[in-house]
Formats: sequence, structure tokens, C-alpha cells
Amino acid sequence: MIELFAEKKDCCGCGACMNICPKTAIHMEKDEYGFVYPKIDTEKCVECGACKKVCAFQNEPTRKQPQRVYAIASKNNDLVKKSASGGLFATMAVQVLEQGGCVYGAVMQHEEHELHIRHVCCETKKELYHLQGSKYVQSSLGNIFKDVQKKLKNDIFVLFSGTPCQVDALKSYLRKDYPNLLTVDIICHGVPSEQFFNDYIHYTQKKIGGEISEFKFRDKSSGWGYNLTAKYIQVDGSTEYYRTASSDSSYFDMFINSIALRENCYHCKYTNGKRTGDITIGDYWGIEEEHPETLEQNGGRLSEKNGISVSLINSDKGIVFFDEIKEQFDYYESTFEKAAKRNTQLVHPVKLTKARKNVLDMYRKWGYGAVEFYFWCRIPKQKAKSIVRRVLPKETRQKIKQLLHK
Repeated sequence: MIELFAEKKDCCGCGACMNICPKTAIHMEKDEYGFVYPKIDTEKCVECGACKKVCAFQNEPTRKQPQRVYAIASKNNDLVKKSASGGLFATMAVQVLEQGGCVYGAVMQHEEHELHIRHVCCETKKELYHLQGSKYVQSSLGNIFKDVQKKLKNDIFVLFSGTPCQVDALKSYLRKDYPNLLTVDIICHGVPSEQFFNDYIHYTQKKIGGEISEFKFRDKSSGWGYNLTAKYIQVDGSTEYYRTASSDSSYFDMFINSIALRENCYHCKYTNGKRTGDITIGDYWGIEEEHPETLEQNGGRLSEKNGISVSLINSDKGIVFFDEIKEQFDYYESTFEKAAKRNTQLVHPVKLTKARKNVLDMYRKWGYGAVEFYFWCRIPKQKAKSIVRRVLPKETRQKIKQLLHK
């Protein structure tokens, strides 16, 4: 009997094995924490071994060292405003779409009272908005690899973006290089499960009294950084917006502090200078220290308020594509060492701590409310006071003080 993986740390949940199976004998199934893993239907399986061969996460395909590194931002302000950082991905995507190609990336869709994160194909500039912005949740690839291969065989130019393991999985599935395929991998911190995210959304809905239909991890209305915004529908049908700092969000705290990530993320082989994509993109955190001369306040052309991307060009194909569109950017040469100082996922995976098991076990037993309770217990007392001041009306705070002093 074929064993797809020995331990959970050996599976990234990309679904390449499911896509390659000639007998459709593999499906993705949630574990007790909501993370998806492939499972074989033994009655359908003929033990051909295709699933083991296609597993990029357990094999060692060829990857590339960056040939160029840039601090970069698009000159198109409209694209930058809707992007998490400097609008690099959106500008590349527009170029591909204008050439008659298509773009694959992750979207967040509101269906059946939940937010689903999945990879889709974008064929028009009007659809591109949904692919922009960061989604700090594992996206479902479904059968997208088959769709990508079909378009490549029909000589359609394809831009595929995803986490490094997703890009690697696609390449392993395709089994050969296509000249009309451009791959873009993101600098990935790791991924929580969609179930964990939706339980956070449901918990938040109870607090605000409405159903959340849209969610942004990187709202730029107050500048580049981490600002969470949810669009929700009230009982009377009207639409409102709920905004909060990332520091006040239990979900974001579990994400950024690497407490609720997928198990393989703590053992990720892609957290180094060997990249799976033709181009790697992310935020240029620490730009003010590494390249102060590039910033507007110092006479440069890059705006910290609007967002600044980092780009690693890893292949000859990536160089050719970038050179075709470089006039659409403000960019400065950098080095891998400088870019990696604050993007530590270019150096090593996140650290696994005891907190992960403790939190996920509480979550499994008592639901997301236990995660929220843990979050409030672990944050500093002074920070908790500042959150209370922002959340509770002044009159309510005064009444609470009176009760406490009786």
C-alpha cells in the first residue's frame, strides 16, 4: 500500500498527488485542526506510484539562486493602492493580460456564509482586483494544475503565483518547462488553515453583529503595513466596515508569531536563497535601514506610505520579462543579504514552539473562543488597557471603574 507521507511535516497540502492520480483515487481531507492532507481510496488505487513521483515537497528538484535583487514599486498609483506593498505583482499581471495571457493566484470568495481562499484563473483586468492583496491563509489549489497545463498546451501565456511549495508543486506536476509559463513565488511566512481563519471570522461576526463578506489583511487607507478591515452586512441589510490594528487581532497574532501554522511550515525547505519561481516577490521590510537613499524624504522615488516591494529575479526567463516592463517601475538595485535581514523566511523557517500544540489543542477542544482567551492572556497588560480604551466607549469604561472601586 502506498504511503503518501510518513509524518505531517512531510506534506504541504498542495494537492499535486490528487491532480496527477489517473484513477482519481486521492482526495483532500481535513485533520482535527482543519489542515488538509491527501487521502487514498484504497478501492480505486492501482499503486502506479505517480503520486509519490510528483511530490515536490519530498523530492529535491532544481531551484535557482537570485540573479538580481531590487527594491521596487509600480508607477501606477491605482495598482499600488489596491496592492499589499508596491504593486509589483499587479503590474506584471496586467502585462500578461494585455498580451492575451492569463494569471493564476489566490482569491478570497464569500460563499455559503464563509470566506474561501482558493486559486483561480484571471483572464481580464477587471478580475485582477480579486487577486491583489495578501491572504494569510492556505489557499486551495483544487484541480488548478490540470487547467494550467491545458492552457500551456494551447500556447497561452500563463503567469502562476503562489507560495514556493505551490509553485514547486506545479512544476513537478508539469514535468517539463514551458516557455510560455512564468512563475512567481512569494516570500512566505507560513499558512494557517482556512477552517481556523473562518472560525476567527465567525467569532468576530458575533462581536460586531453582522456577516463578514470581505476581509483585508493589508488595508492601505492608513498607510503601508498591517491593518485589518472587514466589510460586513448588518441585520437590516446595510453595509458597514470594521477596522482594527493587526496587533489587536488574535488571528493575526497566531499567524505572525508562528503559533497556528501548518506543521510542514516549521520544516520548510524553501526558506532560503534557492527559489522555485522565476521571480520572487514580497515586502521590502527594513528599506529605511538598508536603502534610505531610495525614499522620497531622502530624495529617492520610493514611498514608505504607499508600500515598497522586494523582487528577486531568479531565472533568465524572469530577467527577460522584467526587462520588458521595467520602465513601469521605480526600482533600485539591492542585494540578497540586505533583503533577507528583515525577511527572515529567505534564511530559515519559522520556529516551532510549545505554544503551537497548546493553542491548537485548546482550539480543537473548546473552539476559537479559547484562542481568543489565550491571546488576551498573553498580551502585555499595558497593551490590553490601550485596546480596551479603543474598543469600549468612555462612559462604559467609567462605569466599570466605579464597579471595581466599590
